[in-house]
Formats: sequence, C-alpha cells, structure tokens
Amino acid sequence: MQKAALGIIPKTRQEAGCIDYYFHIDEKDPDSFMFYENWMSQKDLDDHLEMPYLKEFIKLLEEVLAEKEDFKLWKIIE
Repeated sequence: MQKAALGIIPKTRQEAGCIDYYFHIDEKDPDSFMFYENWMSQKDLDDHLEMPYLKEFIKLLEEVLAEKEDFKLWKIIE
C-alpha cells in the first residue's frame, strides 16, 4: 500500500493546479495514513480525481482498507 501511495506523488505534483501533495503515516500505526494536499481550484481537484492512476489507487484502497476511506475538503480562509 505504501509503495502504491508513494508512486502517485510525483505524478500528482506535476498536475496543473497542484500546490502541494504529501503522504503521512502514523508513527505508532503504519497502517493508518493520510494525504495532505492543496489545489488552486475545485476544477483542478476534480481533474485530479479523474486521473487514471488515481482511480487505480482508489480501487486499491477499496480492496485493502479495513474501513471506508474518509475524505474531507477544507477551504482556506484568507
């Protein structure tokens, strides 16, 4: 799982609108992880979610996760 997650990082960082994209693992529970990412616009995020490599990764998540993934969208207030 970790190898697959690390594999999508360089591709994602090259996408238009990607500000940053980081993969984090809980030091006490390596099976617990999260992505922290920032996008210039909702359209850029939507385009990212349609990338074939990301769809493959999400399919892998669905096969290996003990619980359903939890996606949260946060808005920057400037």
